[in-house]
Amino acid sequence: MFAYEEFVLVLYEDLDGIHSREFVWWYNGHPDFSNFDPDLQSTDTAVILGQGNVALDVARILLRSTSDLAKTDIADHALLSLQDSSIRKVCLVGRRGPVQAAFTAKELREIVGLKDVYIHIQEADMLKSPADEEELKSSRIQKRVYELLSKAASSPDSPPPGQRELHFVFF
Repeated sequence: MFAYEEFVLVLYEDLDGIHSREFVWWYNGHPDFSNFDPDLQSTDTAVILGQGNVALDVARILLRSTSDLAKTDIADHALLSLQDSSIRKVCLVGRRGPVQAAFTAKELREIVGLKDVYIHIQEADMLKSPADEEELKSSRIQKRVYELLSKAASSPDSPPPGQRELHFVFF
């Protein structure tokens, strides 16, 4: 089980291992970032701050098998680096709850459907407040996202050996 107490608050974007848009530009093949060299080998865990479509895309790139990625339009230099990646756990950290998650159902469905990826969501995070209930009543999209997260939250308590892990960390 992943120990959430291990998180460290990082306040400086210019520290080693802290990346922003350049990571997305790198795997999407932006010519100015073909020499960008993220360290994907010194740890098994990546933490992504944010719970929107871009955050899901980054998590998907880190967790998807390179044989599957090879069938996409990912930049060749990124695919080569990802082949040697030791990242096996990705945590998507957000300040709000699952009702307020900013990703679309389509993007969420794609990452939840990745084979050999264990999805972890703390059961307590899926509890809804009366305000959450009202918000879900007024947004069909958020209702669908919440339903997908609820279904993913019903995974087994621990990942099978060898599976990559995606942890949604709300609040």
